[in-house]
Amino acid sequence: MFLKSGFKRVACGGILLSCAFLSHGSGVAAEANATRALSARQRNLAFNQSQSDENATVAPRQVDDGDDDDDERALALFESVSKASTNAMKGIKSNAMVQKVFSKDPKLARTKSSFDEYKLQLSDPDNFFTQANFQPWFEKTIQRYKSDETKAYAAMYSTVLSRSKGDEEAVARLISSRSNLHAFHWFDAQINSWKARNLDTEEVFDLLKLSNEGPDLLNSPKLSSWVRFAGTKNEDPAERLWKYLTTRGVLKGKSDDKTPREAYSTAELGRLLQTPRETLSAVRLGPSLEKMLLVRWKQQKYPIGRALQDVGIRPPNLEVWLAYVRTLDYDNSYAIFATAGKFEVIAIAGAIGLALRSKNNLMAEAGKNMQIAQNKEWLNIDGKGLFKTYDQLFQDLKLNDAGKNLFASPLWTVWINYLKFADKASAKNTMMTILKAHFNEEELLGIAEEAEKVDSTKSIASFVKKHYFGEYRYPVSAQNVPKSSA
Repeated sequence: MFLKSGFKRVACGGILLSCAFLSHGSGVAAEANATRALSARQRNLAFNQSQSDENATVAPRQVDDGDDDDDERALALFESVSKASTNAMKGIKSNAMVQKVFSKDPKLARTKSSFDEYKLQLSDPDNFFTQANFQPWFEKTIQRYKSDETKAYAAMYSTVLSRSKGDEEAVARLISSRSNLHAFHWFDAQINSWKARNLDTEEVFDLLKLSNEGPDLLNSPKLSSWVRFAGTKNEDPAERLWKYLTTRGVLKGKSDDKTPREAYSTAELGRLLQTPRETLSAVRLGPSLEKMLLVRWKQQKYPIGRALQDVGIRPPNLEVWLAYVRTLDYDNSYAIFATAGKFEVIAIAGAIGLALRSKNNLMAEAGKNMQIAQNKEWLNIDGKGLFKTYDQLFQDLKLNDAGKNLFASPLWTVWINYLKFADKASAKNTMMTILKAHFNEEELLGIAEEAEKVDSTKSIASFVKKHYFGEYRYPVSAQNVPKSSA
């Protein structure tokens, strides 16, 4: 079916879902266009109305639910829901005040009272949408607004906001859940509410208490709501976030609100970017923030060793450090890499292995150059390193504990390259000798069969099967190999 906005949707589980949601998931679809339910013309009309009529009564404009005029529907939405609930939140002190505001719009008041009748709870954000009575309340609200989902979701959002005593941060945590399809539609209502109140990105940042997130900031579910809102303002969320981190007070660690707030230092910015990126917003903002950090390093002539300590050696953070190294025309990045950060051998080798496998050509080239320096050190070619035997290195890298994913490990790449660097002609024979020393027949066959499932490790799997089990026993299966006695 097609809605008035001209946006194609399909019915799924009693909810109208956008095609973008079905194709890419809630985070992508919502972030791409958080206000798609209203056309540009509708949004402008609603926004202008809210600006020019600040002192108007909160009583709703009476518009027939079956009215086909898009502009009237949009104006009615903002006047009856957003403006009423917004004004209520400004001075909310008691439930009686909430009742008074809701009485201005009978449908909105009924949505709120039915929320109480169904005894819906807000104490557990993760399970809000899955509690037993949510679906009946949702269906009744949709029916009440005669399937006008924009009004229905705006009413539900306003209801939950009022029952949370106007705590926008708590509601943002609730609707940022990725576990239920309903949450996707609440994003629009949330952002429409902020736009109707003419909030700017900094006000919303404070409203969501993002300054209190500390090291969890980039992975905060609430940050996704802020990123989408910044997009509706045609602002670059990465640039805005960088400005807030570097010019205004934010909490750098989990603490109470009394902790003094200071802008992040260069080192603290680097450590913030070390955080593993677990959300869509973190993945999208990370690269832009890294570029800004790189500019800051160059402007401050920041010590290269300290920069490495700040960001760590885990990709993608390593890329920004290598980019900094290239700008300084520093030839031996491995010398800094191996000493300045005081990282363990296995951590350094793992980072180099990941760099070697990177699809970024500059990253892969840097990994190659660093491993050459690393191999020379391990072979003690210049007399300054510590000679490592093949088997000793195999154990130092804990490859004997890698299990069935041995050949997929970045450390395996580092070890094999060490063998080839030392003696390319005998590398394969050496490899087989050491594998046989650490794995029995059943274990090695299991490793090979697991490697056959991945294109990049198929060739090594075939080689091991053929040369370990011989021409006449190949192919074989791990299920047919008797377990060795302990």
